[in-house]
Amino acid sequence: LVADERGRSFAALLRSPFAEKTVQAWWAAAEAGTPWRRPEVRGGGLLPRKAAWFVSGGCRCNYGYNDTEWPAVEMPQWILDIEAAVWEQLGEAEEGTGFERPNSCVLNLYLDGMQAVDWHADNEPLFDGCRRDCRIVSLSLGATRRFDLRRRRPDAGDDDEGQQRVQTELHNGDIVTMEGLFQQHWVHRVPKQSDVKGPRINLTWRTITVHNSDCPLADGEV
Repeated sequence: LVADERGRSFAALLRSPFAEKTVQAWWAAAEAGTPWRRPEVRGGGLLPRKAAWFVSGGCRCNYGYNDTEWPAVEMPQWILDIEAAVWEQLGEAEEGTGFERPNSCVLNLYLDGMQAVDWHADNEPLFDGCRRDCRIVSLSLGATRRFDLRRRRPDAGDDDEGQQRVQTELHNGDIVTMEGLFQQHWVHRVPKQSDVKGPRINLTWRTITVHNSDCPLADGEV
């Protein structure tokens, strides 16, 4: 999707390598086993989707964005099982090179195409993604949705219309990775689509490198 050597920013798409019955089972587990919330956000109104926040490895970090606060919830076994299957495929795609396992996962539930997420970067302080390399892995389940990526600033000499943009569609079981300094130089979104009637869940794994001061892992920062 993106190979921005100048900004050391990279994004890749792996079309679903999973059996249909596998992703169906994952959908059922995620839909029923997630403590979904739809809180009020900055400026009033509700988050334009449902979401949940999970951690692992002894982490107890709360997560916050757009004036919302998400208490730490330990990853259940079904998320760890999905994670293991995804990481196995990533390892094969990288010809056996090891992919470090994450310690957090955000789940988002879009009930239909009118629920969305606008342009943003996953640059929260927990992940320090604007100062150091940060890997983000996302799995899509359910309805196909558009996925847009855009460079934050146009290349030298370009006006706003010259900004680099990438558009693709994410299908059931597809995996997206964003790596390097992608969160510093690029933003992404899942836009509204009035023609999409079905729901979509995505699981997004990241590694917390700057733990909250009250987290037991705060003294052993990555």
